[in-house]
Amino acid sequence: MVDEEKWKVESDVRTLKEAEMIKADSDRMKKAMGMMDEEMKAMMKIAVKSIEDHAKERFPKTYPKSGE
Repeated sequence: MVDEEKWKVESDVRTLKEAEMIKADSDRMKKAMGMMDEEMKAMMKIAVKSIEDHAKERFPKTYPKSGE
């Protein structure tokens, strides 16, 4: 195994161990899931805005610019 690949695998193992520890702690898991929900909602707002902006560019008749 190349050094970089070994480092990635070791990092993955640490991550998986930490995930198991979080899943075993219900309070910690509940808090993590709550924060993840907030982050997902924020990401969705960005994605929706991006999709909407793209649609406005592709379909100018449907989404006329203000003042037109």
